[in-house]
Amino acid sequence: MALDVSGDFFRGDEMSEDGVREEVIRCNKEDATFNFVGKNSVRIAKELGLVSDEGVIEIEGVPIALVLL
Repeated sequence: MALDVSGDFFRGDEMSEDGVREEVIRCNKEDATFNFVGKNSVRIAKELGLVSDEGVIEIEGVPIALVLL
């Protein structure tokens, strides 16, 4: 199994961790869907209380979490 994140759906601007936190908090106030892919983004999602360990899967060693609000 593999996850391809090279397409337009996953493309976006590179941000600092603080920028990511601010954007997630801003979007969390609305109906939002988050796709957290990778150790750093999943860690941030956990720190913000959006994801627990039970909500994380791994594909080829890469942690992934999907959050629907």
